[in-house]
Amino acid sequence: MRLLHPKRTYCIWFTGLPGAGKSRLAHLVERYLKSEWLPCFLLDEHNLRQGLSSDLTHQQYSEATRRISETSRLMNQSGMITLVSDFSPYAEDRRRARQIHPPGQFFEVFVDTPAEVCQQRAKQGKFWMGDGRNYQPPENPEVAVLTGKWSEQESLDYLLKKLPIRDAKAVSV
Repeated sequence: MRLLHPKRTYCIWFTGLPGAGKSRLAHLVERYLKSEWLPCFLLDEHNLRQGLSSDLTHQQYSEATRRISETSRLMNQSGMITLVSDFSPYAEDRRRARQIHPPGQFFEVFVDTPAEVCQQRAKQGKFWMGDGRNYQPPENPEVAVLTGKWSEQESLDYLLKKLPIRDAKAVSV
């Protein structure tokens, strides 16, 4: 089998409230990229808290975001597309993450889900942290995905059409 290399690597950064569906959507995109034989890696905040950022508290989001950004940049330099699923509540931290990557290689995905929907998901056993008052939504993300209104399949299809990857097409969830 032959692994295809993208003409350009990207950091595709998923941000949104806890419970918005960032990790699920990022996993679906990862599955799509791998089905297309594109080298990619998912940096998920849930896994990173156990390793790369295990020495940080929840109050140290800025440092966690910086570490994820630097790791993503290094992986991009090796030819991989990185998918980052991270709460990253502060606009300034996401701006800094964008600056760490070369121009045009940072793609911000705002997983735009109302706090009420996230809270409802938390009642179903998913992670929820607070009411989102500290979250600063992106002002100009490359794309916003309305996971509170759209089905999982609709969210994935919409996002794949917007991603800066060659010939994105919909896949069944």
